[in-house]
Formats: sequence, structure tokens, C-alpha cells
Amino acid sequence: MTLALAASRTSRIKLGMAVITPRLRHVVATAGSLATLCSLAPGRVEAVIGSGFTAALMLGRKPAPWAVASEYLVALRSLLAGDEISRDDAIIGLKHGSRTGIRFPAQVPLYVAAHGPRGFAVAADIGDGVVTYPSHTGGYPAGLRDVHVLYYDGVRCAA
Repeated sequence: MTLALAASRTSRIKLGMAVITPRLRHVVATAGSLATLCSLAPGRVEAVIGSGFTAALMLGRKPAPWAVASEYLVALRSLLAGDEISRDDAIIGLKHGSRTGIRFPAQVPLYVAAHGPRGFAVAADIGDGVVTYPSHTGGYPAGLRDVHVLYYDGVRCAA
């Protein structure tokens, strides 16, 4: 609801969710939220997918393996394209009536939150870029398109 309000009151800023993790949010719920936000702020929506390292630690669990995070990203991209996917022993997809204003494909860059070689490889293979920290810079694989290094000093977010 906060992002919908931000979408209605702005016209230029980027909006999105970060970091979405496979074990904490079902892919259909994520896709529906992003598709709805895209209808409110076309061309301004981005999302970041990760294995859930920090969130899992807070819950006393292990992060999802990168294979699970990769499957999640592929499924999310498919749903946003308007396709159906096979998941949880069912064929599922997003179905919205014409009055909702939601249209497919919903164009959402999907970045990968990564801090090591496996995550960087996922970002290079199937992501639209990577989001990382300053201490994790360098050593990026060839083909990595868009690297965002986040600085938590409250002053800047640089690429």
C-alpha cells in the first residue's frame, strides 16, 4: 500500500521491493504485487531477489540455496510475462480482469542481491543486474550487466 501511495504521488522516482526471498514470499504474491505496481507506475518498477541470507538468519534458518532463488526468479519473470507456471503440483498464473488496469507483460527489471561468486553467477545468467555492498566489489563474472553498490551512509547509492 505504501508503494501504491508513492506511485500515485510521484511521476519519476523508481519504486520496488528489495530483497524478496523465496522462502518468505510466495512467487504468485510477489508477481501480483509487482504487476499491480506496474499498472500504477509504468516503467518505474524494479525488484531485487536474493537467497534470503539476512532474513533467514533472523528467523534462525538457513538461506535458500541459489538453485531455489534462481527457480524463483525464473518463475517470477514468467508470471510477469503473463505465462503460467507449474509450481506446488499445480499450474498457476496471474488472472486479472480488464477493469483492473493490469496488463501483461509487466516490465520489471529483476536484480539479484548477491555477495559472492554463486550469487554473482545467477545475476549474470538470469538477472538484470546485481545489488551488492562495497566490501563485495570486484571479481564479477563476465556478462554481468548492471552492478549497483549500495552505500549505507545515507548519502548515496552508486553504480
